[in-house]
Amino acid sequence: MQGLPARALLDTGASDSYVDSEDAKKFGLECKGQSSSIALASTASSAKVRGVVNCNISAFKGSYSLQLGVVDNLCADLILGLDFLKMHRSTNFVTGGPRKPIRVGDQKVRSVGPANVKPPRIFQFLNPKVRPISTYSWRFNAEDSRFITDEISKLLGLIGGL
Repeated sequence: MQGLPARALLDTGASDSYVDSEDAKKFGLECKGQSSSIALASTASSAKVRGVVNCNISAFKGSYSLQLGVVDNLCADLILGLDFLKMHRSTNFVTGGPRKPIRVGDQKVRSVGPANVKPPRIFQFLNPKVRPISTYSWRFNAEDSRFITDEISKLLGLIGGL
């Protein structure tokens, strides 16, 4: 990147490409534009994009001029997303496994966009102003505990165990 070595992660789940904020400084890249946020693999998690930088990288026997989002604490110097990968006809990941190759992309749907579906409320019929009742666990004397254990064992024996 900018003529210096950098570690890159090819991320087929990222729609855009990003550079770590510390690496952007190290490589002398000027951050421009407004900050925004991006959703991560868990839609409950997000990261702040501080702006964008323009940079040149050499990789895979090619040269690229890219616009990268600037994000703090990335797991690599660069995350190269689908915007980078779509510059190529195909991308092959050689993993050395024993099974035949998987080919994705021959289908009519070429990529999956974010669903933007809000998760359902688990307890939708409960009033949010009502707090749950806290109770202690049942405690049994030794005789009752043996009885319960024996009965459960008998029932499991009837259904073939689990």
